Amino acid sequence: MRTQDIKVLNEVYQGCEMGIEALDQIFPKIEDGKFLKELSGHQKDLKELKEEIYEYVKEHNEELEESHLWKEMMLKGMTKWNLLMDETKSHIAEMLIQGGNMGVISTRKVLNETDNLDDEVEKLAEKFIRLEENNNEKMKEYL
Repeated sequence: MRTQDIKVLNEVYQGCEMGIEALDQIFPKIEDGKFLKELSGHQKDLKELKEEIYEYVKEHNEELEESHLWKEMMLKGMTKWNLLMDETKSHIAEMLIQGGNMGVISTRKVLNETDNLDDEVEKLAEKFIRLEENNNEKMKEYL
């Protein structure tokens, strides 16, 4: 597997991890059943994509980078801080849209910086982008 393929997969894998972790932080604050169901479904999709990436990389005898501890700590801190300020559905939806947009931008950027990606790698990255964009559309209902 080429270095550029691993770079893209690392970006998407870490995007999935960050989304999963953010949702874990948010779930205890959600009381609305429909909202929780929407977010649980999104987290399930992210977990499935993360596993798909892991298996693909494993099949090619490669390894993914460990996620950066400081990124995880910042995510947890920022999420908790934002929830302390405002626990409303509207605010949570806004936070998730912003996070989803960051994932889409970083993934699109790394895709645009690489040429001749493996078709499967490109499909996995595009799948992540679609998941985030679809979730963002759903979250607009809660703004």
